[in-house]
Amino acid sequence: MRRSGQRITLKQSSLRDAQHARQRMNSGMPGRYIIWMAICLICLLLAGVLQIASARMQKQLLHERTAYEWDSEGGSAHISVYLTEAEKLSLLDSLEDQEYMILDLYYSLESELTENAITLSEDAADNARLIVYGYEAEGSVSIESDRTTITVKAYGVGGDFFQFHPLKLKYGSYFSGSDLMQDGILLDEEAAWQLFGSSDVVGKYVYIRDIPHLVVGVYERDRGYFYDAAGNDECTVYLSAQSLFDYGTYNGLQSIELLLPNPVSGYALNLVTEQLSGRDVAIVENENRFEWLNLVDIWKQAGTRSMGLTGIVFPYWENVARGYEDVLAGILLIQALLLAFVLVVAVVFLWRAWLHRKWRTRDLVSGLGDWWYEKGAQRQKKKNEKTKKSLVPLYC
Repeated sequence: MRRSGQRITLKQSSLRDAQHARQRMNSGMPGRYIIWMAICLICLLLAGVLQIASARMQKQLLHERTAYEWDSEGGSAHISVYLTEAEKLSLLDSLEDQEYMILDLYYSLESELTENAITLSEDAADNARLIVYGYEAEGSVSIESDRTTITVKAYGVGGDFFQFHPLKLKYGSYFSGSDLMQDGILLDEEAAWQLFGSSDVVGKYVYIRDIPHLVVGVYERDRGYFYDAAGNDECTVYLSAQSLFDYGTYNGLQSIELLLPNPVSGYALNLVTEQLSGRDVAIVENENRFEWLNLVDIWKQAGTRSMGLTGIVFPYWENVARGYEDVLAGILLIQALLLAFVLVVAVVFLWRAWLHRKWRTRDLVSGLGDWWYEKGAQRQKKKNEKTKKSLVPLYC
């Protein structure tokens, strides 16, 4: 009997110890829950901050927002066409051949749009256009003033180039491909200071191979890590493609910019691609390049994207946009990992709550049935009261 009593006592002691251990474990659970919830909240906040940073980065690239500035309703697309070195060489000797290629593309696109019943509205302004285009060629020029002579990087532009690439003008204005005189030139502030000792030099003349060119504007060059790395870290001027071809070192047509109707997503891109099917070019639709699906595609190109197998030397603004694509793709990846972590923690919490629940499924079903029955009874009661009030008493 004594041994049996000892066994009972030991068993009760073991049960008490187990209960105490369970109570200690349960008492510690809320603290751990709070810690995990705090970590998840921090992850969500980080994802939100990264989203804000991503949106601000995209707004800095004015070149990528041309279509939205032109058509806020999203019915237009900005398409960039970049020529390979081989394609540039085939057009290098003749500026007329380059202009013919651009105009042929323009009129072919216009014809296709007209055939598809995409035209200007009847209330459109007289100077309205269905398609806007611009183009540029890179090279260099030696510029002379009364003070000194400098050799600088130059972009020879035509059409409505500055519609696609607005500069930070400090003084003056742009020139246009439709100007009667193609002798305008835009200097950056550094070039203006070297040539004249001042940046307020609009209206003065510089000379390129003894040919006078009118300074129509002075602009502030974009600076920063990406811009400097992309090739925008030296004195740069903009002049007409004709002047660069005639008086400077002309490296060939580099890019064509197009702004055209896009009634359905991808329509404009497909149309331009069809018209240039025989050309060795790269075509980019700028509006959609920072959407998350396109950024996911950049993940797939990891390791091969920077190999430069296309044979294209991009202008600095496209290099900057591609650099931003890489950064934004990295931000998207970090956001995905943060949100995936929060999702996993939430699933684990729900699973543990299910395992430690103090109710059964049939109790839940029974409770729902009772709740539904009570709701039905209340509805029936209200209906009976309404019927009783509608009865009119009759007196003899």
